[in-house]
Amino acid sequence: MGIKLFSSKKFKTFIWILTVIVSLVSFLEIIIKFKILKGLLSLLKWTINLKIPDFIFIIIILALLIWLFLINRKLKELSQVYKGEPQVDIKEEVEKIKLDKKREYVLLFFADAPGEEKLEDLYDFYKGEFGEESIGRLEFNIIINDLEKAELIRLTGTLRSGKFYVKTSKGLDVVKEIL
Repeated sequence: MGIKLFSSKKFKTFIWILTVIVSLVSFLEIIIKFKILKGLLSLLKWTINLKIPDFIFIIIILALLIWLFLINRKLKELSQVYKGEPQVDIKEEVEKIKLDKKREYVLLFFADAPGEEKLEDLYDFYKGEFGEESIGRLEFNIIINDLEKAELIRLTGTLRSGKFYVKTSKGLDVVKEIL
């Protein structure tokens, strides 16, 4: 049997302590060389001599910085969540809203429109197409809400004269499938 120099616990402890001492000495040398120690002592002296309003102001600034840090971290977490969402198939979305004859008519109306369409004008065309068999305004509003939830149309604005909607690219893709 031979002597195992590097396997003894005392030798490992000695090397660890020696490493810590060398690190501390080199750290102190850097602090002294760059006069960081004087700066730290002057900062400590300055904080001891603070008056109450100055101290409160610094606490408010620190609280704002911490709040900004936490908000930034929360936003990063949220962006990770949104990046990780699976893409939804258009057909699945359309199947959820049960694209019937009336919904297809409204969607095709938006597809043919060059831009924004006033909801009242669309309702007049809808009444002309489906007449009395339709339940009326309530059914029409449900259709519009369904198409908006499925992101096939989008509300662009409201004025005193009514709401304005526009087709979306997703809506155009569904129209291509219909035709």
